[in-house]
Amino acid sequence: MEPPEFRVLSSFWHPNVYNKGEDNGKVCISILHPPGEDERNTLETAMMRWTPVQTMRSVFISILSLLSEPDPKDAGAPANVDALVMFRNNRAEYDKKCHELAAKSVTELPPDFEPVQMEEKNELQKKDDELHYEEDDDDFFESLKTKPVLQGKARYKDELNQIRATGMGAQFSDDAILDMLQETRGDIAVVIERLL
Repeated sequence: MEPPEFRVLSSFWHPNVYNKGEDNGKVCISILHPPGEDERNTLETAMMRWTPVQTMRSVFISILSLLSEPDPKDAGAPANVDALVMFRNNRAEYDKKCHELAAKSVTELPPDFEPVQMEEKNELQKKDDELHYEEDDDDFFESLKTKPVLQGKARYKDELNQIRATGMGAQFSDDAILDMLQETRGDIAVVIERLL
């Protein structure tokens, strides 16, 4: 019934990743906050928080989206205020620090570390500036090995299909719903609230 914890073990610089104290490395994202309402963050509704119906897939998609696209207007309580200020005010310095920490993390790998070998299983097609895959395996963890992280609205195609399957939002175009999904970082519950 309680949410899992997602923690980055290497040095990391991101507005939503704690960099001090006992929470160091812990990712702060609504989908992993305990159920209920937070009196200190009234912008985060109960529907944005953890529910037991969340899947590993929805959690990973939300985290990947957050890590790749920090929200510069984050009005909640960011985990790393310094990173948020730098992201807002000096993007070049923010990007440089992230690259430096990524390079440093590679040097911190144990000597016996063996990276996962990527197998070329899926054929990649480029169409309309979006990536499409011919998949022969629906296993999410296997697909993490073979798929690059999609950028922009393309990453929310599965969430769009889930919303369309409910029959909701018929009055909205796919593009409009994808805009909402991108704005909410794939939070289907928030988008459904807007569609009602």
